[in-house]
Amino acid sequence: MWTSIVIAILTLAATCSCAQSAGCTASTLKGNYGFSTFWPGSFKDQSGVVHNGYVRYLGVFHYGGDGTVALKGKVIAIDNQTRLVSLTGEYSIDQLCTGSITLSGGDDNSKMTFVVVSGGTEVETVTAASRLQPFLQRKQ
Repeated sequence: MWTSIVIAILTLAATCSCAQSAGCTASTLKGNYGFSTFWPGSFKDQSGVVHNGYVRYLGVFHYGGDGTVALKGKVIAIDNQTRLVSLTGEYSIDQLCTGSITLSGGDDNSKMTFVVVSGGTEVETVTAASRLQPFLQRKQ
């Protein structure tokens, strides 16, 4: 009889442990996540000159674990002219580990949708800007 009770308690404990670890919250994303992507188009560099062609974008998202996010990065034109980008904003995430990011700063505003994968070490990201290619953020 004691064996049955011990097995029942261990089974219940394992079930509770799994239920508590399922899903995501704002704290699932905490720390720095690097990325790179590109789009066909143009951008203005620091001096206001417009550069056309494929544009590369690389940088780091910093998630605060509390719904705050900052993005620091660099936009690089096909002729290697660059522009630094620094944006701040908020993110939300649901129990299915899907969420959204809203960033702003300077002339740039961005809305993104994402899904957290690989136990929180990667974030598959798409943007509202149809030209920007989907990209993967990786925990640093």
